[in-house]
Amino acid sequence: MKIKLHRYVIYWLLLLLSLIVRCLPMRLVSKLGSVLGVIVYYLIGYERRKTIKHLKIAFGDSKSEQEIHQIAKETFANLGRNGCEWVKMPSLTDEQIRERVEVENVEVIHESLKKGKGLILLTGHFGNWEWLAACLGSLGLRGGVLARRIYFEPFNRFLVKIRESHRIETIYRDESPKKMLKMLKNNGILGILPDQDVDKINGIFIPFFGREAYTPTAPVAFALASKADIVPAFIVREKDRFRLIIEEPIKVEKTEDKETDLKRYTVQWNEVLERYIRKYPSQWVWMHRRWRTRPKTEEVSK
Repeated sequence: MKIKLHRYVIYWLLLLLSLIVRCLPMRLVSKLGSVLGVIVYYLIGYERRKTIKHLKIAFGDSKSEQEIHQIAKETFANLGRNGCEWVKMPSLTDEQIRERVEVENVEVIHESLKKGKGLILLTGHFGNWEWLAACLGSLGLRGGVLARRIYFEPFNRFLVKIRESHRIETIYRDESPKKMLKMLKNNGILGILPDQDVDKINGIFIPFFGREAYTPTAPVAFALASKADIVPAFIVREKDRFRLIIEEPIKVEKTEDKETDLKRYTVQWNEVLERYIRKYPSQWVWMHRRWRTRPKTEEVSK
């Protein structure tokens, strides 16, 4: 097997960064991440241009050129902070995690879990999503996240160990759905981030910022199969602190028309996600090609 040296270089740099970060206080960690993110914004032109392009698709003429560029730069700064705060997690106690996160409406989760059907916690690549899971773990809530397997084992192992440091299980989306359903059956929390265009998994086209986007139906499919509630939750960055907002549950009711059910509730949670992205645009991953997959009807008409 051919060894791709650049992967190991990036991995070793990540290890070095993690060693430095874990010795720094959180305020400096956050500042360092912001600076690194802005440096990447200026250095990697392809990702910067892609981010600006997607912001223009989403906001059209409602935001000026200057506003678009400012949001793009802040997006990179936020991701830089995410990365440094993420590798800092193993050196933090549950109490230190909770000190930096103000949680709103956690009783929503407890009420849904009382039904004994588990809970599907739905969020996006928004704010610092890894801290969302760690915060819930620090509150004694147990579960796992549905994630993409990274096919570079050293990095994948590094990522999984960081989650495990706060008792977060990683379930890969290429594993059997039975594993996800088992977690719900055991009244656990299954975290899903279905805000990206992945054409290899089941999905439908629904509007996202006014344009059709291929959207995973897995959250609703699991809810229909398990009778678990879907609870949207978003961790909003407020300087070097966070506010975790837990929305009211989406209670999925099964009918004889599965396709209609899938679309109805997928549109419902997607509207909640878009509302948060509109309110805090710099906290989402605009470099992702959210409208990459196009409907066949659109392709034919070209």
